[in-house]
Amino acid sequence: IVTSQDVLTICKIFLESGSLAKKEMLKIVDNLVQCCVPSDEQKKIMTLIANERFHYEEPEHGRELQPMIWDFADAVYYQKMVKVKYKKENLDNVIEKTICPTGMLFKEGNFYLTAYAVSEKNVSDLMKNDPKTYRMDFIMKYQLLDEHFHLTYKKRYEEEEFRKRVDFHSANN
Repeated sequence: IVTSQDVLTICKIFLESGSLAKKEMLKIVDNLVQCCVPSDEQKKIMTLIANERFHYEEPEHGRELQPMIWDFADAVYYQKMVKVKYKKENLDNVIEKTICPTGMLFKEGNFYLTAYAVSEKNVSDLMKNDPKTYRMDFIMKYQLLDEHFHLTYKKRYEEEEFRKRVDFHSANN
């Protein structure tokens, strides 16, 4: 059972993260309060988070990421290949590639996707290297493909291990 205390704590953490567009963030917070807090405590919770709601600072990109997060979750779950247009930080050029998403994580206010890049030369060599990390707000366009890949148990995505090895400030493949 999710308590009012839980919702207040979650809302405070969410709002402080500054990780989503303001419209998305406020919708999530409002839904949590409406769905999980008894009606006689909703006003109390909303009063306690009113200042954070008002002063919420969304990320510079201002893009709504929830649809992308959900689509990439599908791609990870169903092991679907995805064609992406990705803009590297501080560069003007956009890179287009096909990737095999293996996982997603949230760190330091950003959402990241881990994926193997598909080489046109040999798709069977796909997983000989470690997956790359892509900041999701740098993905300009994407298209889920009907093509699937198979990830062996040995090559599965292990979030904690990956979190230890990757410098997320330079995650910009």
